[in-house]
Amino acid sequence: MELYKEPIVYNDPLLRIQVRSFNSTVICQHGWHSHPELEIIAVRSGTMDIHTADEVYHLRAGEC
Repeated sequence: MELYKEPIVYNDPLLRIQVRSFNSTVICQHGWHSHPELEIIAVRSGTMDIHTADEVYHLRAGEC
């Protein structure tokens, strides 16, 4: 399987942060993806599964 190199576009080149909100169970339509930036995911309601090459993480709202 080929990795999708997700482009990250920043609003301010001096503040390299991007905040996105999703109302879906699928947040990446391309499947496996990669980027050099750190990705922080917060589940505000419901549940979400995060798949890595080695593990599956089951997240629930309010967990940290």
